[in-house]
Amino acid sequence: MKPHARRQRGVSLVEAMVAFVVAGFGMLALVGVQSTLRSNADIAKQRTEALRLGEQYLEGLRAFPDLARYAQLEAEPAPAPVTVGNATYTIAKAVQARTAPDPERLEITVTVSWQDRLSPANETSSVVLSSVIAGIDPALSGWLAAPPVPSAWHRPHGRHPSIPLQAVELGGGRSGFVPPGADGIAWVFQNGTGRVSVCAVAPGTLTVGLTAGGLTSCTPQNGYLVSGHVRFATGTAAVTAAEAENPTSPALDLAVILTATLGSSPGCYDDAPIGPTLATSVAYYCLVYGAGDSGRWSGRVDVLPTETAGWTTTPGADNSHKVCRYSADYDGNTSIGNDEHPASYADVAASLVNQNFLVIRAVNACPTDVAPNPAAGDFVNSNTVQHAPVSGG
Repeated sequence: MKPHARRQRGVSLVEAMVAFVVAGFGMLALVGVQSTLRSNADIAKQRTEALRLGEQYLEGLRAFPDLARYAQLEAEPAPAPVTVGNATYTIAKAVQARTAPDPERLEITVTVSWQDRLSPANETSSVVLSSVIAGIDPALSGWLAAPPVPSAWHRPHGRHPSIPLQAVELGGGRSGFVPPGADGIAWVFQNGTGRVSVCAVAPGTLTVGLTAGGLTSCTPQNGYLVSGHVRFATGTAAVTAAEAENPTSPALDLAVILTATLGSSPGCYDDAPIGPTLATSVAYYCLVYGAGDSGRWSGRVDVLPTETAGWTTTPGADNSHKVCRYSADYDGNTSIGNDEHPASYADVAASLVNQNFLVIRAVNACPTDVAPNPAAGDFVNSNTVQHAPVSGG
C-alpha cells in the first residue's frame, strides 16, 4: 500500500473557491476596462464633432461674398444649437474689436459647448478655435487665373497665360482649343510662347474631345490671340463703378469683329446667346496674324449687335445701347498701352487677354473709377471708357 495515495484524490473546496474569486476579479476588471474604453471613445467622438462644427462655422464666416458682407461679420448671429448623436452643441462667437492700424484684420474666437452626460455631474465640455479673417475682396481670387506677367512661375497649367484655360494638352509642348461656334477648325497653341496655328478637325469636334491624332492640314500661321469678356449692365439706372465690377444683367446676342490695319485677322468667335439666357457675360476669342518680318499687327476690336439681337448702338434709336471698354492707366506710366485696352491697338507683337467690354443703356454714361486703394477696401479699378458709338476714345 502506497503511503500518500489519499492526498492525491482532488482539489479541496477551499482551493476551488479561491480560483473562482480570482476569476471573478479578472472578469470585473475586464468589464471595467471595456466601460472605460467605451466612455473614452464617446468623449473623443463628441470632441471631434465639436471641432468639425466649429471649423465649419469659421469657414462659413471666411466665405464672405464681398467686402460689404465682411463688414457685417461682427454682427453675424451665432447658429442655432445642433444635435448630433447623443449630444447637443452650442456655438458661441467672440470678435476682437478692429484696430485702426489694421481694419482688414478680424480676430474671431469660436467656442463649441456641449453637456457631457458621461461626466459624474453632467459637466459642460467645450472646444475653442481662434482664427484671423482678412478683409480681402473675393473678386481678387479671379486674378489668379490670368496673371498679368507671363512668367514661368505664374502660368496656369504651366502654359503661356494667353492660352485659354479650357485648352487641352496635345503633347509636344502644344495645347488645342476649339473656339465656341467654330466647326471643323481648332487652334493649336505653343505652350511656351502662346503663338497660334490653325488646324482642321472633324466636324462636331469639341475642345474636350480634341486629340493630336485628330488634327489635319495644320497651317503654321504663328498667329496671336485677342480675348476677353463682354459684360452687361442694361438697367435704366446710372451704372456705378461698383456695379461695373460685377454687372449682372443678362447677356445679349452680339458679334465681335477685329479689324486689322496692319496684319490680318481670319475672324472672331464668341459664345453669345441667341435667345434669353441666365448667362451674364459673353466670352470672345479673335485670331490675328502679324505682318512682315516683325510679325506685328495693329487694329481695333468692336462689339456689334447682330441683326436679330434686339439692341443697337445707333444714337436715338429704340433700345439704343453703348459699348464701354474696361481701360485705365493700370501701370501708372501716363499712357494707355496695348495691354490696357486702348481704342485701337498699334504695333503689337503679343497676344492680348482681358480685353473686356461693358454694354449699357445709351442714356447712361460709361462708369468711371479711380486707382485701387487697399487701405480703404478698394482693390479693383473698374474704370470704363466709351467705345461705341465712337466718341474720341
